[in-house]
Amino acid sequence: MCGRSTAVACLAVKTLKNDLFLHSHTVSCNPALTALLQSQSVLMLQGPVGPFFDRLTHWLKSYGVPTVNRVAFSGGDEWDCNACIPMRFRGALVEWPVFLEYMFSTFNVDCIVLFGQARPHHTKAMVLASLLGIKVVVVEEGYFRPHYITMELGGVNGYSSTLDRYRWSSPQQVPCPVPKVKPWAQSVRMGWYALQAQGRLHQLKHGFWRRNVRKLNNWLGFARSYARHQQLR
Repeated sequence: MCGRSTAVACLAVKTLKNDLFLHSHTVSCNPALTALLQSQSVLMLQGPVGPFFDRLTHWLKSYGVPTVNRVAFSGGDEWDCNACIPMRFRGALVEWPVFLEYMFSTFNVDCIVLFGQARPHHTKAMVLASLLGIKVVVVEEGYFRPHYITMELGGVNGYSSTLDRYRWSSPQQVPCPVPKVKPWAQSVRMGWYALQAQGRLHQLKHGFWRRNVRKLNNWLGFARSYARHQQLR
C-alpha cells in the first residue's frame, strides 16, 4: 500500500510538472541551482545523514537568500542543524500536510529542498508544493560521479524531466577533478555521522534506541569486517 501511494503521489507531481512546462527553456546552468538562488524563502525537509543540509543552508545565506528554514523529523536532524533553528515535527503522517501548509504560509515559502523523493513525508510535500506553485528541489547521491550530489528541479531518477524541459545554451564546463578519497575513509565518515544521529535519538527518545540497538550493532559488525578486509588486502 505504501509503495502504491508513493507511486501515485510521484505520478501526480510529474503530471503537474508536464502541464506547467509544455515548452523547453534555454538555460546556462542547473535550473535547480538557479531556482534556489532566486528564492526568497527556502524550506528544507529531510536531508542525507551528515552535515550537508547544514552546509547548504550556510551557502544559501552567503549568497543572499533572505530566509532559510529546516524541518527536523528526528533527533538526528536536530543534531545536524546548526545553521538555523530547526522546526520540529513529531506528529503522525496524517498531520503532516496541515503542519506543512502552516509552514508554507507562515514563512512565505517559495522553494523546498528534500533528499529522497519517495519518502512518505516528501511525496506529500511535493504534491502540496506543486498545487501551491512552490518550487521543489530534489537532491540525491551522485551515483555516476562519487563525492557529488545530484540536484534537479521537480524530481530525480525516473521522475526527472530536466532534459525534456530545458536545453543548455552552451556546453557545460567540466568540474574540477575530485580529490582521491580512500573508500575506508568515506565509510568511517558516514559511520561517524550515523553514530552521532543515533546518539541524539537516544537522548530524545529512549524507546527508539532500544528498538534499533540491534541494527546499530549489525552496522558496527559490518564496519569491523570491512576494516579487517582492507587490512588484509
